[in-house]
Order: sequence, then structure tokens, then C-alpha cells
Amino acid sequence: VWSSMAEVMPESVSVSVSGTTVTVTNHTGKDIPALTVYCRDLFSEGYFGGKAQEYIINNLSADAAAAVETMNSIMGMTEVVCVAISE
Repeated sequence: VWSSMAEVMPESVSVSVSGTTVTVTNHTGKDIPALTVYCRDLFSEGYFGGKAQEYIINNLSADAAAAVETMNSIMGMTEVVCVAISE
């Protein structure tokens, strides 16, 4: 699992956010069949709203990147809180 607050597996994936676009890069050297990106709205240094938004990326090739377009945040900025890799 990757979290922007505590990078626990930067050797596996990296994540960048530009506006409402989240880009995930695979550094494992192997294809990742599926992963889920979890995002929350960040407002004044705290999360706003209930459940995290989930975005699924399928078949991320080794050393490749994939981008997902998140829902527009009306209260602040989109923040990635977790990336879960499915085996």
C-alpha cells in the first residue's frame, strides 16, 4: 500500500498528482494485473466528505505509467491516500 503521507513502497509504485489527474508508475519490473487508487478531497489540511473515491487501473505494464482523471474536487484539492496492488 502506498500513502502520500508515508511512502511504504516507493520501490513498487510512484504517484503524482497534477490538478485532477493522478499518474501511477510501475517500478516493480513486472506487470501489475490490477491496482486501486484511493483519493479524498483535501480541504484546509483535512479530509472532507465520507468515503474515498476509488479508481481502478488494470494491466499496468512493467515500468509503465497510467493516468486516471479524478472527480473534480469542489471543496479543495484531490489527494491520493492509498494505492492497493492486487495480486
